[in-house]
Amino acid sequence: MEKIGFHGLEAHKKSHAAFAEQAADYLHRYKKGTAPASYEVTHFLMDWITQHIKREDMEYAKFAGKK
Repeated sequence: MEKIGFHGLEAHKKSHAAFAEQAADYLHRYKKGTAPASYEVTHFLMDWITQHIKREDMEYAKFAGKK
């Protein structure tokens, strides 16, 4: 992304960092014995797939295809 000058790089990095932070929180809660409800985790993952991968990553893919 940096190499091709993708305009959304910083926002994309922040999005990935937020995903990793939330996933780490779920893991931490699981290890403490206070795991979130499965629907919470499922919703989180489905949102990532539909919002991030299908939209944000596709925006990057379109940008890369123009280069």
